[in-house]
Amino acid sequence: MFRHPLYPFMVADVDFFIEFPDGTFGILECKTTNYHCQDKWANNSVPVNYEYRGRHYMSVVNLNVVYFFPAFTATMKMNSLSAEWTGILTVKQI
Repeated sequence: MFRHPLYPFMVADVDFFIEFPDGTFGILECKTTNYHCQDKWANNSVPVNYEYRGRHYMSVVNLNVVYFFPAFTATMKMNSLSAEWTGILTVKQI
């Protein structure tokens, strides 16, 4: 968990940090979703609530890029830790 140095009410729970070949860093946010929500991720779009969260995270940790990694599941059982993975759609930079 990260906290903004000047605004302590701003916190971010970043999934991963990634380093680019030029030495800069970015954020990687992995999102589990299901088949019925795939239209929200269509055409390289990101659901607006995740976009807002990504922008907030960038401001907290002072980075300029966030990528989203949506992992779609065919079935997900609420009382189970296992899920059946069907693949990955895209990674999007905002």
